[in-house]
Amino acid sequence: MTLEEENRTFKRIFVCLAPCISGFLNGCRPFFGLDGCHLKGPYGGVLLCAVSLHANNGLFSIAFAIVGAECRDSWSFFLNCLHDALEDDRYTIMSDRQKGLTRAVSEYFPNSWHRHCSKHLLNNFKAKYPLLILQDLFWMAVKAPNEFLFKKAMEKMKTFDNNAYQYLMDIPLHTWSTHAFYTNHKSPHITNNVCESFNAWIDNLRSMTVLKLVDGLRVKIMMRFYTQFSSTASWSYNVGPRIATEINKTTEDARYCKVKPAGGHRYEVYDGFTRFPVNLVLHTCECKAWQINGLPCKHSAAAIIYIREKVENYCDAYYHKDKYIITYYGLHSPLPDLDTLDDTNVLPPPLRRLPGRPRKSRIREKDEDAPSNARRISTVRCSNCKDLGHNRKGCQRAPVRAKKARQEISASESQTSMIKQTQQHASAQAKAKSQLQAKQIKRDIRKDKILRKHSSNLTIQ
Repeated sequence: MTLEEENRTFKRIFVCLAPCISGFLNGCRPFFGLDGCHLKGPYGGVLLCAVSLHANNGLFSIAFAIVGAECRDSWSFFLNCLHDALEDDRYTIMSDRQKGLTRAVSEYFPNSWHRHCSKHLLNNFKAKYPLLILQDLFWMAVKAPNEFLFKKAMEKMKTFDNNAYQYLMDIPLHTWSTHAFYTNHKSPHITNNVCESFNAWIDNLRSMTVLKLVDGLRVKIMMRFYTQFSSTASWSYNVGPRIATEINKTTEDARYCKVKPAGGHRYEVYDGFTRFPVNLVLHTCECKAWQINGLPCKHSAAAIIYIREKVENYCDAYYHKDKYIITYYGLHSPLPDLDTLDDTNVLPPPLRRLPGRPRKSRIREKDEDAPSNARRISTVRCSNCKDLGHNRKGCQRAPVRAKKARQEISASESQTSMIKQTQQHASAQAKAKSQLQAKQIKRDIRKDKILRKHSSNLTIQ
C-alpha cells in the first residue's frame, strides 16, 4: 500500500493472496486478462484485476489493486507488483488497446504474448467501416484457426473495402487472430470476458469503502476456494463438467467425418470434401484447433473414436482433474473482524462527488444486449401528440387533428349503430305481435268448430 507523503492519505493498494499465486502457477494455464472497473463508493477510484481460468474454464482471481485512476502510472504500479509476485514474464495476456496499458505490459512483461480484445477492436473497426458484411468477415478472420481460412476471409474483405483490409493487416496478427496465437498456452480466447465476468461477480462490493472492499473480496475468494475444491467429489470424468459438455458436442460433430488410417497413430480424416491429417501421438490436426485449444477437434475426435478410446484422455493436462485440485488446494487463513484492527492513522482519499445522481450501472454500447436481470421499462408515449418521451400533462403541442376526426367518426358510428338497434327491436316487436294475433285467430276458429259440432249433436237427439 502506498500513501501520500504530505498528509498520509491513502493513494493505492495491491493485494495478492498466497493461495491465489500458488494455484495459478501450479494449476492454471499461463494466461490471464487485465481490466479495470470504476468503484461506486464515495471516494471513487478504480479496481484493477488480473483474472485467469482454471481447468474447468471458470474464473480464477490472481490479484487486484485499488488505484485513483486508470492511467499508465496506475498500470505500471499494478504490473510491477504482479511481476514480482509471479517471478516470470512468459504469459499470454489479454486486454483492451489502451496506450498506457499496452506500454506497461511491454515494459514489465516483455517476453509475453499480448492479445487485444476483439470486441474493443471491432468497436474501433466499425466506427471507420460500418458496412455489416465487413463485420461478419472480421469475425471470420478473428476465429479462423488456420492460415487458409484467415486468408480466405481477408481476401473477401479486400474485395469489399481495401482500406478496411489494410487497417486490420497493419495490426500485428498475433494480437487478434486465432491462427497466429501461441499454441503452448492452450488458450483460444479472443475477448476479455473473463475480466468482465469478474467485475460482475464483485458488483455488490464496488459501493463499499476501500477497507471493506478489500476484506469483502478476500472473503469471496476464500469461499470460492472452499466450494470449488469440494465440487471435485461430484466429477464423473477426468475433466470438468464444462469440458465434458464441450467434448460431447465435439463427439456429435465427429460422427459426420470419415477416418482412414495411415499407420503409426496417424490418420486422414475427411470432413465433407476436405481432408485433415491427424497425429494422435503429437496431438496435432491440420485445422490447428487442437493445438490452440488443447481439446480434441472433431477431426481428431473421429480418429480417437475410430480406435475405440476415450476422447477425454487426449485433452491437454491443463484440463485434467488433478490440475483443478492443485489450483484450489491452498488454504486461506481466517481473519478477525475489522473493528478489532489497530488504528494506523491513514486518512481516506478525498471525496469525489460528481454533479447529479450517482450512476450505478455502466454505459453500454449501442449494439450491446441489456443485462438478464434488468427491469423492463416501457417507453412513455404522449396521448396528445403521439410523441415519445413525455405524457399528456407535460405536452406543449396542440392536439392532433386526426384524433378529433377519429372521435367524430366514432360518434357517428355509435349513433348509426343505436338507430339500427332500435329498428331491429321495433321489427322484432311487430313480428311477435303478428305471431300472437295469428295464434289467437286459430284458437277462435277451433272454438267455433267445437261449438257447431256440439249444437248439431243436440238437434239430432
